Amino acid sequence: MILIALLLLVWILIQTEPVQNFIIKKVTAQLSKDLHTEVKVNHVSLTLFNRMNLDGTLIRDQKKDTLLYAGALKVRITDWFFLKDNIELSYIGLENAVININRKDSVWNYQFIIDHFASDKKDTTTSKTKLNLKKIDIQKLRFVQNDLWTGQKMSLSLGSLLLDADKINFNTLDFKIKMLEMDKPFFSMMNFKGLQPQKKIIHSKQEKKDTGLYFNSAGMHVSLDSLQIINGDFVMMQHDSSYKPFPGFDAEDLQFHHLNLSAGKFLFNQDTITAKLALSTVERSGLDIKNLSADFRLTPKIMEFNHLDLRTANSHLHDYYAMKFSDFSKDMSNFTEKVILDAHFNDAQVNSDDIAYFAPDLKTWKKRWNVSGKMLGTIADFKVANMSVKDQDGMIASGELTMRGLPEIDTTLIDVESLNANVTYRQLLPIVPQLKEVTNPNLSALGNINFKGYFKGTIHSFALGGNMHTALGADSLQLTMTMPEKGNPTYKGRICYQSV
Repeated sequence: MILIALLLLVWILIQTEPVQNFIIKKVTAQLSKDLHTEVKVNHVSLTLFNRMNLDGTLIRDQKKDTLLYAGALKVRITDWFFLKDNIELSYIGLENAVININRKDSVWNYQFIIDHFASDKKDTTTSKTKLNLKKIDIQKLRFVQNDLWTGQKMSLSLGSLLLDADKINFNTLDFKIKMLEMDKPFFSMMNFKGLQPQKKIIHSKQEKKDTGLYFNSAGMHVSLDSLQIINGDFVMMQHDSSYKPFPGFDAEDLQFHHLNLSAGKFLFNQDTITAKLALSTVERSGLDIKNLSADFRLTPKIMEFNHLDLRTANSHLHDYYAMKFSDFSKDMSNFTEKVILDAHFNDAQVNSDDIAYFAPDLKTWKKRWNVSGKMLGTIADFKVANMSVKDQDGMIASGELTMRGLPEIDTTLIDVESLNANVTYRQLLPIVPQLKEVTNPNLSALGNINFKGYFKGTIHSFALGGNMHTALGADSLQLTMTMPEKGNPTYKGRICYQSV
């Protein structure tokens, strides 16, 4: 009888917060001694069967730097969970959390904790316990992984995160989520030269097979009814802090700010991500995406925007756009020369100010075009089939276009076959200002020019051939023209002239 009374007394005492906090202080003091660092919890409140609250949890690494800090951690779990095979975490709340992991060699700063709790005996039993998570509520989180060994720093911070799920099964990796909302998320990744000695890499000429394991080696299945990102930032840098990015779009220094995203019917299955999305953002270069909506698909080989509607501050593109790559990470770091663009545009409105973010030499053109055609290739080397262009001043051109050499517009090779153009001297001046230097013949006297033929070369040195109708008559010409940035233009060739 006395023994039962003592056990009952102990049980009652364990339920009280003063006793719980006395025990947790003893446990953390012993852990601090064993781990040779600081481990503490300011306050604990437990209901042994279904509830836990921890305030002011701190773990330092062996250099006395903060490894983990959580202002508040709240857990709600199935009643009598330790007697059940199916356990439901109905709620996890986290506030004011900081996680810092780093390494300068092959050992992470948290490895000492793993080593302390590691067992020499391998557990060969298979657990029958199934864990299911329902709701996560995070307020203010900062995570930093600084890998000086391999040369990568990753940072993540959240103003808040709220997740409401039908099922999150960690055993089967099957996640069915009703809603995920993130406020002020910040994600950055910086790649730089690490301290790890470089190993000799043998490159295989054989193309990588799409195994379906590039993004999803664990085999997760994620479905999400609604995803909202509010005022986020996404930064990816392929350099160290000494690098000075180009003033325009620089694939080595991608920075998207004020990112707002809404996605529905999100599905991550095997290697494929699909979603109906709408987003807006501003890139570091100044490129302002007012709205991008599309049926989105991402695999290890393609990023696709079907039924595209893209509006910037100056342009409006619609129909279809895709980026294709052999290796996502490697090719995106060399966007201009490696990523293949596949675009179908139908009467898209394009402003030269937006193109100038990728080809800065176009900054002075101040042109607006209506564009139709099918583009295929990299920015540095592409073709446009069935091209049709009309600008705000009435200039019209159609043909088959090939361009090689962007973003350096001065040296870019331009090849237009089956060219059919209607243009005036005044309309050409913003694109080819060197025409001002041509005084003989008097180009302005030509009036409206209709030209059918070809154009080959650069904007400074090119060959032009075909038939031309002007205010002065009809011409058949084969010309080679040179228009240097400084000095007088020169031309040679044959012109057969027939007056009106």
